[in-house]
Formats: sequence, C-alpha cells, structure tokens
Amino acid sequence: MIVNSDEIKNLNPLIVACSVQYTSRILTELFLEDLRGNLPGYNHLLGGPEVAHFMKNTEQLLSYDFIDAVNQDEGEDSFVKYVNAIKNDTGEPVPGMVYK
Repeated sequence: MIVNSDEIKNLNPLIVACSVQYTSRILTELFLEDLRGNLPGYNHLLGGPEVAHFMKNTEQLLSYDFIDAVNQDEGEDSFVKYVNAIKNDTGEPVPGMVYK
C-alpha cells in the first residue's frame, strides 16, 4: 500500500508506526524524515525484525530527529501499551519500548 502525506494528514494519527525489514530500513527512514518535514507533530515509531533482531542500533535510530520510539519487543503487547501511554500522557515507561 502506498500512502502519501495528505492521506496521513487526513487521518490525523497520534502515531505513525513502521515495521522495518532489512531491505526496507533505508526507505523507511527516508519516509519518516520526509513526513516529519512535511507533517510535524506526530510520534514516529519503528518496530519489526530489523529493529528487534539487531537491537544494537537503537541509539543510532533514536539519534534521528524523525524517530521518536523503537519497539524492541513483541509489538502486539508493547505497542498497545505505548499508544495508551501517549494517548493518556502518563509519562510511564513501557516495557519493550525505548523512546525519547
């Protein structure tokens, strides 16, 4: 599915999340960087095999201005908890998530 920034803007999401595969990491980073430049204000989250398997890159990923959080655990549980923490502005840490 190809999504453009106008479609994302119309949805007005709280978070834009991308699952990263080894072959899509660079394109994902370019997409999020462009999205942050065109539509600032959304939380950008990375997860998936490339992030979870190679956790040594977490600091590098979080050093980018356009990445706000990295999911290093099974996303089915930690992603939902992260969304609720952001939505309710709890400020509480979420197990499996590393974020700014």
